[in-house]
Amino acid sequence: MDKGFKIRILRERKGISQKEVALKLGINQSSYCKMEACEERISIENCQKIANAIDVRLSDILEFEGKYDFIEKRTEQELKELKEEKVLLIKEVQELKHENF
Repeated sequence: MDKGFKIRILRERKGISQKEVALKLGINQSSYCKMEACEERISIENCQKIANAIDVRLSDILEFEGKYDFIEKRTEQELKELKEEKVLLIKEVQELKHENF
């Protein structure tokens, strides 16, 4: 998992905005956004600054794997729900088509 994605998850869990972190780092929000979007490489030095800004340990970012299995589980559940919703919508469309003929 990319550091930018890990940072975003940790930041969101703390309820901190990108703008707040960017201000603490002394950069603009656009630059910070690129870090989280993995469009810019994040050095260890910047990881430490970001960790301080969002009040986590550097190791929370670097050793993120496996600590937050809920992300994958949540995503799997959301995907399952979307598939179920898709099936219902298809049925609805078919019923509407049938009513109109």
